[in-house]
Amino acid sequence: NPTGLWKLTATTQSGQTFQSTLKFTQDGSKLTGIYNGPRGNEVPIEDAQIKDGKLSFGVSREVDGNKFISKFQAKVTGDKIKGTIDFDFAGQTGTLDFEGTRAKEPVSLAGTWKITVKEDDGRIIERVVKWKQEGDKLSGLYSGPRLAEFAVEEASLKDDELTFRVSREQNGNKMIFTYRGKVTGDTITGKMDYDVAGEKGTLPFEAKRAKEQINGAGTWKFKITTESGQVFEPSLQLTKDGEKFSGAYSGQLG
Repeated sequence: NPTGLWKLTATTQSGQTFQSTLKFTQDGSKLTGIYNGPRGNEVPIEDAQIKDGKLSFGVSREVDGNKFISKFQAKVTGDKIKGTIDFDFAGQTGTLDFEGTRAKEPVSLAGTWKITVKEDDGRIIERVVKWKQEGDKLSGLYSGPRLAEFAVEEASLKDDELTFRVSREQNGNKMIFTYRGKVTGDTITGKMDYDVAGEKGTLPFEAKRAKEQINGAGTWKFKITTESGQVFEPSLQLTKDGEKFSGAYSGQLG
């Protein structure tokens, strides 16, 4: 199963190497993917097929205004891939050898997470963290139902292991909460160490990524081009009341 992220290295006859990445997605028998070339340009792969560990797919893109077509043939063995690339760059053709390894996909924390901490007596504490992720830099805001937002401290994400701390004062007492957990998709599970005015302990917690609310309210402008090249630019004004949308459409083709 080739699903996942792969790091590839292609080698020319002169020994020059080029790095690229490939991310496969499989839905039943359908295989799709995104190829990210040496220049960082992402393009979807074409005609992807895999049978008995033999993989083939194509990549078409433009480089400096010229058409660049690559056809990959490879053998997948566990977490390794090895094969050839037949290329056609503006009429110049050739073959490159390539090999690669399956890579661990970077964890994305960006967004809102709802934390549930279970106390020893069965009571539930609910908190929210809004994470912002820019490369290796991680920052966040921590809050609760009756709790103002506090900046997350000492946030660290190494592979899928997350740690962060929150500290605040209440009635003159220092409160420190240190979270350590493992990120698996849209779930984090782990332990929270607390120190409340010298009283210390550890409680389990679970966090779930919250679905982002999409707000379609406002004025939307469309551009519609017919097969003959005629262009229409209607608009749509939407109003949202709870979960219900209503609106007014104006323009041609409607």
